[in-house]
Amino acid sequence: MATKGFPTHLPTDARTYARVLPITLGTTVLVDGPCRGFWVGTAGTVNFTDGHGNTISSFPAVAGLNPIVVASFSSGGTASGVYALY
Repeated sequence: MATKGFPTHLPTDARTYARVLPITLGTTVLVDGPCRGFWVGTAGTVNFTDGHGNTISSFPAVAGLNPIVVASFSSGGTASGVYALY
């Protein structure tokens, strides 16, 4: 029986991350610059500024991988267990 690998619908360069940073929404500064994506433990909403400088409010983040470049996370939102992926 074959084992399941990382989801193949994601680009090859998004399949591995070198660093994980726990996020406290609104207080954690991304000192290493924009992250390549973020992981959510419990689905909910997230407020952030994306890699192009757009402010996103009440983004419906799924539990698991959200492959979106984020420059900073804002306060508010209902998601928990959020981690920046580099």
